[in-house]
Amino acid sequence: MIRSLLLLLMFLSPVSSFAQWLANVQADPQVTTATIVWTSAVPATSKVKWGLTTSYGSNNPIDSTLSQGHGMQIKNLKANTLYHFRVMSQDIQGILVTSLDFTFTTKSHVVSMTWQPSPTPSVIYNVYRAALSTGPWTQIKKGLIGTAYADTTVLGGTSYYYVVRADNGTESDDSNLFQAVVPNN
Repeated sequence: MIRSLLLLLMFLSPVSSFAQWLANVQADPQVTTATIVWTSAVPATSKVKWGLTTSYGSNNPIDSTLSQGHGMQIKNLKANTLYHFRVMSQDIQGILVTSLDFTFTTKSHVVSMTWQPSPTPSVIYNVYRAALSTGPWTQIKKGLIGTAYADTTVLGGTSYYYVVRADNGTESDDSNLFQAVVPNN
């Protein structure tokens, strides 16, 4: 009787029941993976469905461990891509609750670099990139005040070469050459 009443209440008010059963749904996307976490009102199993649309298409195997704190990792994702996902938990009574649709975007590939500051006072830095170690060089960032830069415009499976030039009205010679090989995934 109680289970029937609970199912009737969930049918009549699915959004409020969802909020009571599944909460704190969050995604922590990286370049090719994402960790999905959520909580359930009672100990329950864990499952995540995901895909490029609300048709999903992919899912993790059910983790049959009964828990109120859930976490699953999704692997083999594409960089800089929007994904839809929903979480599912089933309690010991067999009641399966499925969340609403959520989204996350995976991170882009990033090449991070740092360099030693110039001894010349009041300088800014310009960052240049090329496909070959000999150039030609394209300026990708002008007027940096600090000594660090993150290039988020890189593509997987590509090699890049970087130089930095200090600028106090006149650009310095190139810094030491820096090479980055961005993974294909």
